[in-house]
Amino acid sequence: MNYRALLTSTAFLSVALAGQSLGQTTITPTTLAGREAFRLTDGKTEAVVVPSLARVMQYGAVGGENWLWQAPAGQEMQGGWKNFGGEKAWVAPQGQWPVYIGHAFPPDPAWEADFRAEVLAGPPRLRLEGSPGKCGVSVSREFSFAENGEFVAVTTIHKTGAAPIMAGGWTVTQLPAPAAVFLPANVNSPYQDGVYRWPPRLAGTVSRVAPGLVRVIPSTAGSYKLGVDAPLGAIAAVKGRTAFVQRADPGKKKSSNYPDGAEGGGFPAEFYDHGEAERHYVELELLSPLSALHEAQSSTFTVRWSLRPLPGDNVDSPEVREAVAGFFGVAERP
Repeated sequence: MNYRALLTSTAFLSVALAGQSLGQTTITPTTLAGREAFRLTDGKTEAVVVPSLARVMQYGAVGGENWLWQAPAGQEMQGGWKNFGGEKAWVAPQGQWPVYIGHAFPPDPAWEADFRAEVLAGPPRLRLEGSPGKCGVSVSREFSFAENGEFVAVTTIHKTGAAPIMAGGWTVTQLPAPAAVFLPANVNSPYQDGVYRWPPRLAGTVSRVAPGLVRVIPSTAGSYKLGVDAPLGAIAAVKGRTAFVQRADPGKKKSSNYPDGAEGGGFPAEFYDHGEAERHYVELELLSPLSALHEAQSSTFTVRWSLRPLPGDNVDSPEVREAVAGFFGVAERP
């Protein structure tokens, strides 16, 4: 077991009671599929984090369905990668992985397993800390609920080795394929419909439904990925009358040097569709600007999750489109 034994049962109880009295985060130990885990809730929304997998494995309204995709038991292997599902944090850009870790995929195991867990007070939050990876970068994370009900995931990448590196945080959230996914768009983007495509011909339906908004209808016709050179990092999955919204804090630096695109015009938000009918999941991906990290330097990336009600369940309707644009804080109309 790699958990830090820093909290007695009395300390756990005090953290839980503080969360209840302040309307903030309650953190309690639990199990998930036989693994030790932590349940975080503000009384309305809940999340379950599994330190041994370095993942958030459940998220949703209290008593409601889990929005996150999980691999069926015994079916986690996907090529050379154990894909458990849920949400995890990697180190971007992936294009540099062959240099840093010796191969293009899968990710460094140090970013995905056996994180140490610590429950902190004032305000209550769960901290996970990983070990240094092959490129001399460790990943740590903190989870909590804000007073406005947002689930807050703070990812810090820390340079432990001597060789400098250009890197940033990258969160990947797997969901069962929703009815639609929305991303903000750059109204002056050089890319067609504000979208960069991998491969150039996508299997899904991608539409620029407003000057500052792109909509994707997932497809089972094959896998594909896209990125947007948007003015903010945000993405939303829509199912029924609810939108699962993720937004990245802008941070102190206004850098636009994001991964994967042209210099000064990379992608703060990306979307991946696995595209197979038997296990059709998608990935909501948010990325931080790249930073030059030298030994003992760190870069922090904060993403906020929320479940937002919609005026209807028709993803083609102007009302739904306008509501999602409002969640992003972008103009639905010119």
